[in-house]
Amino acid sequence: MIDHFTQADEDYGRRVKEGIEMKMKEMKEMKDVELDKVPGRESGKTRYGQGSLNANKAADEASKKGHEADPY
Repeated sequence: MIDHFTQADEDYGRRVKEGIEMKMKEMKEMKDVELDKVPGRESGKTRYGQGSLNANKAADEASKKGHEADPY
């Protein structure tokens, strides 16, 4: 993606690359406890683990339905 950004606008591509490198450096320096504070890590989590019970059930049902197709 950075290559695409750079081709479209060299300055924008450079700034995106620098921003990602800076964030990666910060994350490498973080302690394991702090990794829970990374944006996006909390989405999809509930007290039951990843995802909600309904979301997990829906995924299981979709998987089962996907295997019920008749062969040609």
